[in-house]
Amino acid sequence: MGPESKNKIIELVRVTKLFDHRAVVKDISFDVTPGEIFGLIGPSGSGKTTLVLMMVGVHTPTRGQVSVLGTPPTRFSTQIRERIGYMPQGFFLSPTLTPWENLSHIAGLYGMGWLGKRKVIHRLLSRLGLWDSRNKLTRDLSGGMMRRLQLAAVLIHDPELAFIDEPMAGLDPLLREEVWNILNEMKNDGKTILMTTHSMNDAERCNALTLLSQGILIARGTPGDLRRRAFGGDIVRLVPERVDAEVYDVLHRLPGVKQMNIFGGNDVRLVVENAEETLPQAIEGLRQLGITISIAERYQPPFEDVFEKLVRSD
Repeated sequence: MGPESKNKIIELVRVTKLFDHRAVVKDISFDVTPGEIFGLIGPSGSGKTTLVLMMVGVHTPTRGQVSVLGTPPTRFSTQIRERIGYMPQGFFLSPTLTPWENLSHIAGLYGMGWLGKRKVIHRLLSRLGLWDSRNKLTRDLSGGMMRRLQLAAVLIHDPELAFIDEPMAGLDPLLREEVWNILNEMKNDGKTILMTTHSMNDAERCNALTLLSQGILIARGTPGDLRRRAFGGDIVRLVPERVDAEVYDVLHRLPGVKQMNIFGGNDVRLVVENAEETLPQAIEGLRQLGITISIAERYQPPFEDVFEKLVRSD
């Protein structure tokens, strides 16, 4: 692989990893561009963590090449490591220190001065709902609080690239939203986040996705790309007052309609080439029949359905 370019902050080429002659990930290729939230998604055991461990230099690929910030992870210099943050699934901070002490220690490792690290620690603990617990022993925190403390430790030196393994595990909805606010702020500042998740709700909020199942790459693209691939196009949802042969004929003949399904009597889902073009045509066609429509929208199927369809088709 060539030197780091502005278009590829991470690049994997045909990566395979064997443990005891068993392939945990098989022939995986993808790249990550700067300034995006990139999601590795899939069920537990699909190979997400193994890929991350190769990208941070803990494991080496059995076959294939990995490049991060233009360098194979096994050859990272101290300067490159300082540009990276990594949050594993396992707990890595001291249970006998307080949250404040843990973060102060981590900040000191990165050479942050007393005043600078004090401001950053205060901000992170406050935003992640840990300020009131800053002087408790870390071992006395709940699992969700420990997870947030680890995230604060990863972000304290403002890394250019952050690897975050299951960042939302154990968080309630309000704190998940705050974590997403922090991740989006990083992205808007030009930082890059690679996160693993088995939560389809979190996957849907990433800019780009790679889907894994049993160590195999199933699909890559934006959430919208993967929806279109799973269902064969965009989906338009219409709920007219009635669905009869006349209505069916009008909708079925619209340009770009690939498939028509009806749920619960009059809940119509059209698979179309372009929802923005077909939706107004469908509304006008039903209006000419004198039919009232209670719902007319571009429909976004739950991402669980997208993943299930992609896995089954693979």
